[in-house]
Amino acid sequence: DLYYKSVNQIANPDLNAESNMNAEIGVSVNLSPLSLIFSTYYRSGNGTIDWVRRPGEEVWYSMNHTDLDAVGVDASAVVRMDMATLRAAYSWCHIMQDAGGWISGSALDYLRHKGSLSICVEPVKGLRIKADATYRFREGFYTDADGNILSYGGVLLFGAGTEYQWHKMTFFADGFNLSGRHYRDHGGVPMPGTTFIVGVRLDL
Repeated sequence: DLYYKSVNQIANPDLNAESNMNAEIGVSVNLSPLSLIFSTYYRSGNGTIDWVRRPGEEVWYSMNHTDLDAVGVDASAVVRMDMATLRAAYSWCHIMQDAGGWISGSALDYLRHKGSLSICVEPVKGLRIKADATYRFREGFYTDADGNILSYGGVLLFGAGTEYQWHKMTFFADGFNLSGRHYRDHGGVPMPGTTFIVGVRLDL
């Protein structure tokens, strides 16, 4: 933001630090085998750093321009049983911005919804098998290689894996984005398709 420059981006070496006020309240309840956590927050930001441009122009400027307020909630539940652990989590965020007639390039690029479900089973001591599903809905827009402006929208991702602990070594195999969905993350970065990782961890 201070020094990056490109054909259509002009940085600002005179940027000032952002100013934020944060407030959060939450509650945690343990009703074995069920654990619940809930929290809500509010953040008010002044002079937030953002890449902005004027309508009809293609040049983006980095500046302390935006007043940005955010409100959200986080909730999770965990059920622990003899051989399995179930987890559910949900996060929601809404950002309110006063851009003063400019178009925001990054401050409104954020996850509005994120929900996940996962299960981890331990059929025998040391062996764990896990699976999860995650839904992500990102607000904002990105520009593709052809110059088209597209919205992020939502994506449902699946993952699975297993690990086995033997003495001080843990053998693992994990799979991500098993359905091979094509989607973009913050800044329009394309994320990988189906990915597998196999390895060994040494716990010293």
